Amino acid sequence: MRYISILMLAPLLSFGNASTPIQANQETNLTQSAGTPTEEELILSAMVGIETFEVLESIHSSIEEVQEQKKLDHHLNIATKQIQEAPIPYIPDIEYREFKQAKALAIKEHKYLLVKVEASNCHPCSELNEMLEHNNHIKKMVNQHTKAVKINTDHEALPSGLNAFGTPTVFLIEPEENRIVMKLQGRAAIDELEESLTSFVDEGFREGIALR
Repeated sequence: MRYISILMLAPLLSFGNASTPIQANQETNLTQSAGTPTEEELILSAMVGIETFEVLESIHSSIEEVQEQKKLDHHLNIATKQIQEAPIPYIPDIEYREFKQAKALAIKEHKYLLVKVEASNCHPCSELNEMLEHNNHIKKMVNQHTKAVKINTDHEALPSGLNAFGTPTVFLIEPEENRIVMKLQGRAAIDELEESLTSFVDEGFREGIALR
């Protein structure tokens, strides 16, 4: 009986030393995990790599856009500062002459005659004079393209052919033919003078601007 018992235990003793089928499968799986990746793992890895590359590319593009915008802002700030610090060009005040003298010079220099009619107690006239004194654009056009005349109706009579029904009134005259090419009266002499003169300058003082 003792011999039989030992024989019966022999398989049990040897079982502890040998690998079971379960252990063999586990070892195979561990070997596969530690070795070549599976197809699914390769695909997943590739997808993660592509997404990472796209994110990095997007970040890089954003950084470049920010840097480019900073450069543009820097150049804009420099240009703005240069404009602000640039000296304002000096424009001489309008020189007014007596009518006959101004007309003769206008003919000689091939310019137009600008006649401003005003009165002493005229608030719009004061507004017009203020504008003519401080608006460099108007002063430049008047100085370059006309000879100017100032007539105060409280002390002077209007030249023949000019009629002003109220003040201020501004005439632009072609002196050789005594042709009135522009007439602005009342508020129009203030509100529309710059635009009207600009139109004449831009069109070379050609005939065709509507009379006012």
